[in-house]
Amino acid sequence: MKKLFILMLLSIALVGCSSRSVQDKAQEIDYRFKVNSTSNIAGNRYVAVLEDKETGCRYIYAYAANNSVGTALTPLLTEKGAPVCGSDKGE
Repeated sequence: MKKLFILMLLSIALVGCSSRSVQDKAQEIDYRFKVNSTSNIAGNRYVAVLEDKETGCRYIYAYAANNSVGTALTPLLTEKGAPVCGSDKGE
């Protein structure tokens, strides 16, 4: 339950109204999460891969820089549908 609350808090706070990077926003919320990569996928829409420093699990976070569209946070999964955690690289 605590992890779910932290993830919800992270997703809400990362969508803030400023133009700061997702790395800055993630560190402001909790040093537990590390941003592995960020990509601009279209216009002001971005995708970031976050990593939980305690569990090693990775999450895909999709957002818009100006909050014009929704936000999504979902676990990164292997080809077999299992979450990518720890040393598992999805192979």
